[in-house]
Amino acid sequence: VEELEERRRFFKMTCSEKVFIYGERLTGGQSISATILNINLGGVLLKCEAMELHPGDRFYTVLFKGKLKIITKVLRIQKNLEGELVGYGCQFENISKEAEDEIARFIMQLQLEERERRKALEEDDF
Repeated sequence: VEELEERRRFFKMTCSEKVFIYGERLTGGQSISATILNINLGGVLLKCEAMELHPGDRFYTVLFKGKLKIITKVLRIQKNLEGELVGYGCQFENISKEAEDEIARFIMQLQLEERERRKALEEDDF
């Protein structure tokens, strides 16, 4: 129940942000490409086709073209109704105030872009 409450604590935005993940035990220190499907201040839904992740796995997520490096922990595997893998629900750990501010700015930018996209669609309807 605690994890479910945690999942609902932050506002989430859909995106398609390319990132790299790595960890000595998980990837042997090699960077693996992944995609953030949605993001909030607490974590991400991560898609990683290069390797299978498991709840409890910990690694660094390198965001914003190397600007941020955050310890990330897999909390759950998310599947669609057909049972196909969608991604991995991950939580940021020990996140600094600076990193949190950078993520908040990114989320605000996503919100602005979404608002502009919706506005353009509404104008096209007339």
